[in-house]
Amino acid sequence: MMRASPQPSFDAILTAIAVKSAMVRTDSVQTFCGLNVEKISHGIQEGRFQWVWDLNLGDNRRRELRFLALEVFRPEITKSFTLEDAIRVVLGETRQSFVSGDIVRRFRISRVSLSRLHRGGYLVGTISGGGFTTTRPALETFLRQRWIGGGQ
Repeated sequence: MMRASPQPSFDAILTAIAVKSAMVRTDSVQTFCGLNVEKISHGIQEGRFQWVWDLNLGDNRRRELRFLALEVFRPEITKSFTLEDAIRVVLGETRQSFVSGDIVRRFRISRVSLSRLHRGGYLVGTISGGGFTTTRPALETFLRQRWIGGGQ
């Protein structure tokens, strides 16, 4: 008789999602938290969402918010986080060099947006062989500059 393997808990599933996709878009926050855009904005101003970045292209016309997935799915884990902790979750512990695919996956942006951020001078890196490469310090600086959480 075969034994059924134990099913992962809902919390374990959410944590796995948060680790795989470090940032989520506003629509994911709307769906998971049951909030409209206005309530999400209010939540940012009140400090409900601490770990939020605006990844817009510098035109100030439209916000491109990205939330730390771990805070959305498991807020109790991130209560004592510092900005450095949140950045470490987004970028990983030790990685020092990042290529286009890494960045678009981690930041949940398109390759076109990545290219525009670079061309606009918002994200420092190099283009060679058709691909974009940047360093951990450049991404850390970018994330520090784009952090809007905690009512900022």
